[in-house]
Amino acid sequence: MQDNHDYESDDLSPATCTGAQLEGSDYLTLLISKEIDDGFYRSGLIRAQFDGQDVSLALALDYQNWLTCFWKYLNSFVLFGTVDGYVIHQSAHGATLAKLSDRAITAFVGLPSGSAFAVCMDGSAHSWDGAVWTRISGSNEVPLLDAIVHGGQFYACGDEGTLLRHERGAWSRIPLPTNQNLTCLLGKGESLYIGGRRGAVFCLQNDQVDDVSVGSGNVHGMANFQGATYLAASDAGLLRFGGDPILLPEGFIPFGVTASESRLITYSGSEVGSFDGETWLFFSLGDAFGGVT
Repeated sequence: MQDNHDYESDDLSPATCTGAQLEGSDYLTLLISKEIDDGFYRSGLIRAQFDGQDVSLALALDYQNWLTCFWKYLNSFVLFGTVDGYVIHQSAHGATLAKLSDRAITAFVGLPSGSAFAVCMDGSAHSWDGAVWTRISGSNEVPLLDAIVHGGQFYACGDEGTLLRHERGAWSRIPLPTNQNLTCLLGKGESLYIGGRRGAVFCLQNDQVDDVSVGSGNVHGMANFQGATYLAASDAGLLRFGGDPILLPEGFIPFGVTASESRLITYSGSEVGSFDGETWLFFSLGDAFGGVT
């Protein structure tokens, strides 16, 4: 799961976590990026290991580039997206580049087989078979911000209330009662949840759409954890469907959330919150990123 900022903004200060991926309950990988000079960016992949209420951090990779998203496949390789439309495939054998777009890659969808999808700010979507990237057929010019494979079908969402489903070689638009930018997708059972700006949240099931909007905050991410659905809703905080907002430290504005069966992660800038179902633990990535905050 990655948060969906405006990747073409000129302001990336302070350091910003742009993605997190859990591996079970004890291991977490995070992507953090920082503009360290005018037009000069640095990104780092940070590995966190939990031991009770302690966490150890290590900088795994360091790039002189603005990385927008990532997906890690087991201990085999990592895919990174860049602001200028490249995919970096990083493995023990080195790094290779593939150009997908002239604009930012915004999200990856990784599959258990090791293949993947990617969506971009130019409205394009691409599939990867483990060796070659192929542009998915169908015309769309609306910037795409997230994607998911749900119920065996590929969906993408983006600007101007756009929700797309790819079928029979073309995109079909699923109408939603909003023109807000839609930034994240989450599957839960047979339902597909779509979140966006100004609290917009919709539930799609059997081609029926229900408006379950939360009223405020820009929804940047959603996750299922221990039977509940959580929303990272920026200024509105970390929300839980059917429950009260989660009390977070002052100034912690959640821009992303992800979860495994036993741990929930949310992040704000270079600060990270971890919840094991009973206790919260908060820590900073700054020290692992050379003290940059």
